[in-house]
Amino acid sequence: MQGYYTTKDDEIRFISKARGKGRSFNLPLHLASSSARGLSDLYFFLKHVANPTHLLVIDEPESHLDTSNQILLARLLAYFVKAGIRVLVTTHSDYLVKEINNLVMLSASFTDKNQLIRSLGYKEEEYIRPAEVKAYIAQNNSLDECVVDELGIDMPVFDQTIDRINSVANELSWRITKD
Repeated sequence: MQGYYTTKDDEIRFISKARGKGRSFNLPLHLASSSARGLSDLYFFLKHVANPTHLLVIDEPESHLDTSNQILLARLLAYFVKAGIRVLVTTHSDYLVKEINNLVMLSASFTDKNQLIRSLGYKEEEYIRPAEVKAYIAQNNSLDECVVDELGIDMPVFDQTIDRINSVANELSWRITKD
């Protein structure tokens, strides 16, 4: 969010860390963006309440977050898991799932791992092992467990949808540029 929360005189405020003249701000939380308001509950839970005996339940945490912040959120969730906090997330975000998959793949052993990890901008504490992840998909009036292995979560519904829309875009762009 590029900012932080603070309390003053019984008021919660969101303070940006934006750099540059006129870019930073200090607002009462009720005037901040919907993403800043939504994440404030998570921030205060983690700062003042959370411990490894807790189960953190988050319904569609990607709401009001742009794609780059959804990716950062996936990394944050990995930190929680590594700290021993159990996390249950419902999501429609393929970005969140794909980044979780990246974090799972980072836990594997492969050649030049440390160099690649640094070049991709990851940290060791963000990795999560396949055994630390369980995923389910709600379909056909049931809840089906997804396979989780060294490549991450096998989420066919997301993958098929992405493949289809990419296929349509490729076909359309080929037709347009062909003529």
